[in-house]
Amino acid sequence: MTQPALALGACLLVVATALGAGERPPSGRVRLQGHSLVDDRGPFLGLGVSYFTALWRCKHDRPRLECDLAFLSQQGFRYYRMLSMVGWYPA
Repeated sequence: MTQPALALGACLLVVATALGAGERPPSGRVRLQGHSLVDDRGPFLGLGVSYFTALWRCKHDRPRLECDLAFLSQQGFRYYRMLSMVGWYPA
């Protein structure tokens, strides 16, 4: 009996909680207004990154993952998209 091939797309959005000096914490629901991201306090820059190797590094090289996330946070990135498995196809 063969199992059908499954395409699994799972995204994990992780929001950094550490805020740098002068930054405000998010407030309320985030929505799109015109071409800007807005929460209850007004427009903000939602700077994010896709980190394709994050889950592999979490399992095999945790210090490198933590170093990378700290670097991204220092550069102003607050939102991280980590893909677990985009597709799976039998060999």
